Amino acid sequence: MKSIRFLTSIFLVLVMAGPSCQKFNLNTDDLDIKLDLNVIKTNIMVQFIDAATGEPVGFNDGKKVEITIFGPDSQWVVNNSGKRMQKMYSAAGYLTFGLDPYNAKPTPNDPISLILVADIDGYVSTSLPIFLRSEGSHDFVVNMVDLAFPPDGVVVTTRDNSGSAVGGRLVNDMDMSTDNSDVNMKIPAGTEIRDAQGNLLDGNLKTTIVYFNPVRDSALRCFPGGLNVDVNKEDGEKEKGAFFSAGFVAIDIKDESGKKAAKFDGGKLDLNMAIDENVKNPETGQSVKAGDKVPLWSYDERNGKWTFEKTTEIHQTPTGLRTEAQLQHLSYWNLDWFETSCEFIEIFFTTADASKSGETGWGYGLFFTATLTGSDEFRTDGYFSGYPEITGTKTNLNTEVLQSVPRNRQITLTFHAQEGTTPLWNIPEPITYDFCSSTPVEVPLTPNTNATGGGGDQTLTITFNIEIYCTDLGAAATIPDGILLRYRLKGSSSWGTCTASGGTFTVAGLQQNKIYEVQALYNGEWVPTPGFEYFIEPSDVTVLTKNARFEIDCGG
Repeated sequence: MKSIRFLTSIFLVLVMAGPSCQKFNLNTDDLDIKLDLNVIKTNIMVQFIDAATGEPVGFNDGKKVEITIFGPDSQWVVNNSGKRMQKMYSAAGYLTFGLDPYNAKPTPNDPISLILVADIDGYVSTSLPIFLRSEGSHDFVVNMVDLAFPPDGVVVTTRDNSGSAVGGRLVNDMDMSTDNSDVNMKIPAGTEIRDAQGNLLDGNLKTTIVYFNPVRDSALRCFPGGLNVDVNKEDGEKEKGAFFSAGFVAIDIKDESGKKAAKFDGGKLDLNMAIDENVKNPETGQSVKAGDKVPLWSYDERNGKWTFEKTTEIHQTPTGLRTEAQLQHLSYWNLDWFETSCEFIEIFFTTADASKSGETGWGYGLFFTATLTGSDEFRTDGYFSGYPEITGTKTNLNTEVLQSVPRNRQITLTFHAQEGTTPLWNIPEPITYDFCSSTPVEVPLTPNTNATGGGGDQTLTITFNIEIYCTDLGAAATIPDGILLRYRLKGSSSWGTCTASGGTFTVAGLQQNKIYEVQALYNGEWVPTPGFEYFIEPSDVTVLTKNARFEIDCGG
């Protein structure tokens, strides 16, 4: 919802190189693009977070998430170089991309719809529906489950030889439960098993069952696509709304060649699932009980939609509340009550300090969590970034949006900063939305004393004004707005991140007489390698501005 902050990352790698900056050749293939990045108006940044550790996936070990982009507008996705892409890879847990401004201009009457499918070995595959109603920069968070180290509330059970198939048919009955018996699945012998392309599975089968307990916030955070959903209802109608979950399971069956089971013939999968007694039935406002009915939905990761399958009934058993269903195909399966939702609600960030407002001022970067007011039941989380405007001013630069908020329910937003960094702004107080209010909520920001020199820690806050001169072209280079960079003390394993705008960027908490390493995200890679080094000279002034001029070979 903010003005463009997406820039060609290759320029920024020179920003903190210091007075004796290194010579750097830009890739002429990247410069010879058909799309002028200065006119890109819609930009997306996605963070892939390990749900157990809270750290970006691959931030320190180099693992990459493979992202395949589907949806009606996927053909308009471009990378940093302006090249159209359907498949991309994260770098240290981050992905940035844009939309072709000539063919994909999101508006309320003509929104943009994308589906990001995220895969990485050792994690549960997941997806993220993206629905954009406006140009600007948009930030998203995807929480992913490490199968070896799942978060609280998620149980993972894998069996290497759970069964075998000959000519696509099960030789013996398959009967498998999670370690805590929250989920049991059975498939009768003789059932024919095929993958999504219709190929028969053959040989030994490996099965993984992942159970998500919805009374645990850490499990709800991993819900594929979030709890704000598009559904195909029982009557066939399509609608946007919100889920209230009673339980969720993902079952993965693969043969020795890697073919993944998708559908059954000549038999069905019997699913039996526990229902935590602390689950609240939103239709009654009370804890679930025997006799309550809850719809069962299946998920199509290619279009981000949940489809109604059947209504199940909750039963009392000697081991607690449970429900069961017979399934003809494999999917993510979810027991959920569905409610209609508000289309969206808006907030905007402001400051009374005019010198720090606007796109050349101090940017904000805030993680947020949305819960139901009073119950603290988790609804969604994510990341807001932008530049606050002067008090009372709402623009594309400082406006944020939450979509598909449950109707007739209050939502409370709480905020926190990235760990290991010094925020430029104090963390704002929690805010509460009235039911589907159409009035945007203003969130005032005040400067952090540790960023203004009033905190007594003697660290520096530096705003860098960037000038790049192309020696081969004999001209100054124009720096587009918006870039993701990371920085750290040399030798440290912990990185901080920030963005640039208006040819400047501001970093707080810099230690004097120390060397920092800096890299920028460019087409799925952090460049350069190794990072540029910048020495923080001692200063009696703790808040200062530095001009940086870099003479480089631009490849002209």
